[in-house]
Amino acid sequence: MGGRASGAFGERVQSVTTWVGRGTHVELNDTLTLTGSATLALGRVFLESSGMLEVDPHVMSAWQVELEHGRRGHGKWSQLSVSQPLRAESGKGRLTYLAGLKGGLPFYDKATVPLAPEGREFELALTHEAPIGRGRGVIKAAHSWNAGHEPGQTQWQVGLAYKMEW
Repeated sequence: MGGRASGAFGERVQSVTTWVGRGTHVELNDTLTLTGSATLALGRVFLESSGMLEVDPHVMSAWQVELEHGRRGHGKWSQLSVSQPLRAESGKGRLTYLAGLKGGLPFYDKATVPLAPEGREFELALTHEAPIGRGRGVIKAAHSWNAGHEPGQTQWQVGLAYKMEW
């Protein structure tokens, strides 16, 4: 896209992420379907050794399980899902910073932080879709535990939508 980082992070910042995932789809009967997916990723950031930031290779994960009743877009449709949004599972980042002067010369120190957050977010969501007039109405309610992968943070979401094709 033409962007590039320079300065404290180096002149040729690059990263590579390799994704691998698996999904399953099981029709339990004529109206119930169970689906699931899981993704693992290995990320690697390439920074110049003279820069102030270092990032370890790291593993990321995401997964979702859904139970659906009906067929989306046809009659009434409902979905119950539980998921974990994308989360770093391993790795550390190190920042080298100017800590002061010693004998008139710059003194540098390092701070190291884990890339994996302390919490693990889980979201439980219920979505319902039904015909209304010439379109379809949708309502979704969701609750997240450890929202943003922050321990103890909770979040509620309610969404409404109306879809119409002409």
